[in-house]
Amino acid sequence: MTIEPLGAGEVAEMAGIEGVSFAVPWPPESLRAELVAWGATALGAFDPGRALLGFVCTRMVLDEAEVTRIAVAPEQRRRGIARALLAHALAALAGRGVRRVHLEVRAANVAARALYESLGFETTGMRRGYFRDPEEDAMLMSRVILSHKRPRPVL
Repeated sequence: MTIEPLGAGEVAEMAGIEGVSFAVPWPPESLRAELVAWGATALGAFDPGRALLGFVCTRMVLDEAEVTRIAVAPEQRRRGIARALLAHALAALAGRGVRRVHLEVRAANVAARALYESLGFETTGMRRGYFRDPEEDAMLMSRVILSHKRPRPVL
């Protein structure tokens, strides 16, 4: 597996993974826009044949960033792909001077919350009724990746 920046040529594969990963998937136009948005980073995990296994998208504003999307193809889950994608994204963000990263996750998504916690994210709040289909609360999670004093390791 390799992890590389995503381009417009991967939007169809991203949309395919998106469509089977989320109750309310982003349309291809939104994914395409995410690739070129100001402060955006989009990384994909590829198998040796160049098939997209999963992706992560982040957006940075000043010294903070948000994980806007992370998804792995259902048949590829539980193989460490999301962990690798997120670790690479955190390292890239740290290299750009980001100090804190935020994300929102469905409260009932215990597996995702455990992954984020294992990578140093902590629950910092909740948004009631944030998600749709089904309606569900979002847990806000954050992680410091660079302190003001010295860099902290990503993992």
